[in-house]
Amino acid sequence: MFNGDLQMKNRAFIFTTLFFCSCISTIQEPQEDYFVITDFQVDYNQLTKEIYFQVVTNANNDTIRNVSVEILGTSPLIEMSFSLNDSADNGDLISINGIYSELYNSIELSFQDYVLQAVVENNLGIIKNKSISFKVEKESPPQIYDIKFWKKYSDGSGYEFNPDNEPFQVNDSTYSYLYFQAIAKDENGLDDIAYIRYQVNVESMSPELDNCEYSPESGYQNYAQWYLEYQYSTDSTFVYDVNNAYLDNEQGISIEPISLCGKTGVSFFKFIISDLIFDPVIKEVAIPFAKCGDNVWNCEEDCEHCPMECGECVE
Repeated sequence: MFNGDLQMKNRAFIFTTLFFCSCISTIQEPQEDYFVITDFQVDYNQLTKEIYFQVVTNANNDTIRNVSVEILGTSPLIEMSFSLNDSADNGDLISINGIYSELYNSIELSFQDYVLQAVVENNLGIIKNKSISFKVEKESPPQIYDIKFWKKYSDGSGYEFNPDNEPFQVNDSTYSYLYFQAIAKDENGLDDIAYIRYQVNVESMSPELDNCEYSPESGYQNYAQWYLEYQYSTDSTFVYDVNNAYLDNEQGISIEPISLCGKTGVSFFKFIISDLIFDPVIKEVAIPFAKCGDNVWNCEEDCEHCPMECGECVE
């Protein structure tokens, strides 16, 4: 009986000791030091001189004492420090969500490379850092250096033409395609170009056949699908063309033949290039459309589609 009571007391003592130690161990774990900076972003507009910071942590807001961003530039020497908030103020959108932000005005940064460091300090004095490189370069507006045009066929054949001195030649009975490229320049690089779009004014176009009904829309037509797709780069330019996911072929814009109410006249194209900073830049091009019999056919490039002007074609 005595041994049994002693064993039970020993077991109770061991259990109590283990429970007590376990509680002490849990209480003493410093949970607040387990946090990281999960994201760090900056956006600087050198024209408006606005700079926006955003730092994201995985810590609870009530454990964070301070969040800031430090900027260091060396040529010339620039050192700046900015405080961020998580209270839906000065560029911060949502309060108490672990995303610290701030929008500052009248900040002028010289053209150079910078190191930006996000600094997050919690209530225990533990500091976490995250650094990124950031370059401020002179912003230049984009430009459309050149526009090139081709008449093409469904098999990929065709030829380049200059609308300043030669029309697009509309076939009598065969579909053809208007293909074009825009050659763009931007000193700030390809990523700085937001888009190249085009609009078309066809008010001056009309069908050649009398039995065709046609009422052109007035002004420039503008559709979301009318944009140019980036294709490749050269040493100093970026080449875009009319082919995109919405075009139903790889040759360009389909041009109806005269026999199917194809149209002649002049179409006006407006090409619009936009980057991330400057207002869009516009280049306008007038493209004349002519038919066989107008005495302007390019017999050297497209003989077989206009025997009236070209006569017998030589292979």
